[in-house]
Amino acid sequence: RIEHTARKMVWYNHRRLEWAPKKNECNLERTLNLLEDTLVRNTEDVSPSDVLIILQASYDNHYTFSNPRILSALEQHKCLKEEAVCKHGPRDIVAMLDGYSKLAWKPEKTMLRAVERRAEEILQDFEPNTLSQMMFGYTFLEERPGRSFLDAVEKRVRETARMIRSNDITRLLTAFATFQQPLVEGLVDALEQRLEVVPPDSPWAVCQTLWAFAKMGRLPGPRLLGLLEGKAQEIAGELSPRNISNLLWAFATMERQLGRSLMGKLESQMMTNFQFFAPQHYSITMWAFGMMRMEPGEEMWVLMERRGVEVSRQRDFSPSHINMVLTAYSKLEKHPGPELLRALERKIETTANDFSGFVTASILLAYARMSTRPSARVLEVLEHQVETTASDMVPTSVAFTLYAFATLGCVPGDIVLEELRQRVEVVAQELDTAYIAMILWTVCFLSIHLPVAAGRLVKSLAPHLSRVDQEQSRVVLSEMHQFFVSCDLEELLRAGLPASVVNLRETLGPACRAAFVLGDTLPSASQQQVSESLRRMGLDVEDEARCPKSGYSIDMLVREKEG
Repeated sequence: RIEHTARKMVWYNHRRLEWAPKKNECNLERTLNLLEDTLVRNTEDVSPSDVLIILQASYDNHYTFSNPRILSALEQHKCLKEEAVCKHGPRDIVAMLDGYSKLAWKPEKTMLRAVERRAEEILQDFEPNTLSQMMFGYTFLEERPGRSFLDAVEKRVRETARMIRSNDITRLLTAFATFQQPLVEGLVDALEQRLEVVPPDSPWAVCQTLWAFAKMGRLPGPRLLGLLEGKAQEIAGELSPRNISNLLWAFATMERQLGRSLMGKLESQMMTNFQFFAPQHYSITMWAFGMMRMEPGEEMWVLMERRGVEVSRQRDFSPSHINMVLTAYSKLEKHPGPELLRALERKIETTANDFSGFVTASILLAYARMSTRPSARVLEVLEHQVETTASDMVPTSVAFTLYAFATLGCVPGDIVLEELRQRVEVVAQELDTAYIAMILWTVCFLSIHLPVAAGRLVKSLAPHLSRVDQEQSRVVLSEMHQFFVSCDLEELLRAGLPASVVNLRETLGPACRAAFVLGDTLPSASQQQVSESLRRMGLDVEDEARCPKSGYSIDMLVREKEG
């Protein structure tokens, strides 16, 4: 009776229904009262699995027992004590982990280690189904199991690989991907071969399997990938927002384009259900479109923008979600609609204090790539957050932040710039040469407004310039050329140049200039009209003429014709 009622409560949660006894279930309320009376009298006699099912149902449905002692008694049940774990069997362990994963409280690490030790002792008793459920339960606890335990699980998986069902393989792959466990050679191959025999067929399993492969940084073999893509196409009309976002994230992460047919079916399903996209699913979907450089149809885009405005007002629309949405627009070289941009900027203003250095840098970079200057207030809060987080920024975030300020034409405050310079000095050894060149490119802008501060930034990078050589990409060499030109033009910058910069300019200067002038520059339509007008006036006009000294392109070089 207790288990039946508890499972009924879980049933409500799984179907996203508000918990309340219905009129046509008049016996349910009476059953709940009976449940409470029984629990008060016989808490110690309730089985471990029933304890966790009841707790899970109570927390998931925000159901409050009329007698507050019941919840406390259940949480203190002897089956949840560390000393009792040594007697648990596979199903008890699975019930504990599954229950814990859905509870509002988290078990102590010592308790989880006790569960691991017991599971390892009886691992041979775990069938593939219970083994996968146990590992899947761990993924929700934000706690990585110990290495020896994972090694033992891998061994057991290899032993049972030919008997594992597709849903169990999906759970195992999800767990291994979540833990970022370096798997023994051949294990994923064995699971992949099994999936080719019994491929996933449910919406969750298909999308989650692709997600797991992408999370592990692995592309499934051609046969399995074809099966998964084909199945995704068949069941596209059944996919939930979570399924769609997982599927799109997987394709984007694996750097694989969606087929036109699958894309069309996904768009159709999204248009039907766009109002159900939660902040996480919406932002991941947008990010994936951006990373794949795939722009949905105009009607779909209008609906997604509208949904973006709606989800931006929700409390759980987090800083990372803002970042993903803006990054998507920057990758697609699009601008958010006015209403969506206002909604995103309002969210930035109210949540900027929670931004990490990475999120702050990425949002600034997105604005720069969209060629969209933030509002004055947004720029103010982002600059403040740069000052707060600069000392913890990873090398790429430092480079992106400086690049964004320069691209947007925003001069950071003295304190902010000094914080960034100090961080550059700390992480310079870790900077890739592409990011060294990017930072030196920002000096071209900074030297105009803050030449002394720009000079200090150059000196922070000077000991590491020997890594920049002629084997760099054309972009790197072009940025270095622009930096060298600034050194020639700006007297204050030129006066304090370190010897390493002078030497690099002498050895690398010609190669940098050659790379820079390779870039094609085409006159705009309006520029061509002006040129033709000047020619009709009898003048000699050269479009996009190269300056012999700097290598920069001059829009029009106009001379009087000889004679």
